[in-house]
Amino acid sequence: YNNHSNFTFNSALELAQLYVTEILATQKQGPFSIIGWSAGGTLAHLVAALLQQRGEVVAYLGLLDAAPIGFARQVKTDKEYLINSARYVDKEIVSKVSDTETTSVAQLMSQIVTSVLTEQPDFPMSERELTAALQFGVDLGRSLATAPLLNEVPAATVDVFKATITEKGELSSQIIKQAFGDRARI
Repeated sequence: YNNHSNFTFNSALELAQLYVTEILATQKQGPFSIIGWSAGGTLAHLVAALLQQRGEVVAYLGLLDAAPIGFARQVKTDKEYLINSARYVDKEIVSKVSDTETTSVAQLMSQIVTSVLTEQPDFPMSERELTAALQFGVDLGRSLATAPLLNEVPAATVDVFKATITEKGELSSQIIKQAFGDRARI
């Protein structure tokens, strides 16, 4: 998703497979070092798993402010994913839009974009870019929540930096240990 592309995806798995194809076109074999930030960190985890399923070696996986695949298993509505995405640019967005129960996703998107661009005149994205970024958050949230759980823990050293994703703003070390075992460094 960017200002110059109409790229869309149907699932996190599809997006991760595209990344694997691009990685292997650049580097034919491992060991691979993969790092990702925020949603990109969660995708990096899935990319690492897909590479390992192909028999490749992933020596390092870094997650910057990201959750492992399978952390957010509760499927939400597109409106909830949109509100969650919008909170990254305006923590008080819920109080600034009309009743989210009766508003369509398209109407809610329009309200959010208008609110952000009106209240933050120096916001670094255009209307089109912000809409695309918010739609990315909706698509990625939905597809990550429904992504198949990984059967194997990636056999890589894993660093997790400043994970701030729970309601309390933290990711417990127990969740990281479940996802990555003793290879995790928090």
